[in-house]
Amino acid sequence: MSHLNPTFFELLSSEPTREVALPEETLLQDVSGLLSDPSGLVRFCAPEPERLGFATWRFCDSSSSDCLRLLTDAAVPIETRLSLTGGLKTLFAELFDPHCDPVLQHSLEPGQYLNMACAMFWDIAPLGPHTAGKAGIAPACADVMRFQLTLANPACRESALSGVEQWIGVEPDLMKSVLETCDFNDEPVEALRKRASGLA
Repeated sequence: MSHLNPTFFELLSSEPTREVALPEETLLQDVSGLLSDPSGLVRFCAPEPERLGFATWRFCDSSSSDCLRLLTDAAVPIETRLSLTGGLKTLFAELFDPHCDPVLQHSLEPGQYLNMACAMFWDIAPLGPHTAGKAGIAPACADVMRFQLTLANPACRESALSGVEQWIGVEPDLMKSVLETCDFNDEPVEALRKRASGLA
């Protein structure tokens, strides 16, 4: 069961254009709860499915909330930061993979916030290679990308490749190790196979 509370859900899933202040005093607990079990947010948004996209975008986007800044916040113990980063695998497996449309970014239309958050995750989250490296979570982030490449939804796989593209100039060996773990020979989306081949 999710540990998150309805107030957090309500604020998180409000219209992206609306400015909201997430409760700072419970933010670490709320973020940890969502990353360990996204099902509560999915259920909360079920009556209005578009709100799941709103919530996910706000959660991931560093200009919309500070949720994922906790992963690189030096005030948060490194063990907690590593646990939160590992929780991104649950976010992709239990939220993005089953709920995103199985399409690539170039096919998206304005307003598809859930797919946009997935496709642009490594662009909008405050987890660039320099920041993550300084915070001591770079290998954990690479493990998330590696995990994404094992998921069935091509949206998740494309997101991982976007992350590799973001990082490969700074962490070439780490990113090549990510690509080496994934077999694209049977990749049904030709665009992803070509993209991965170009990176490797």
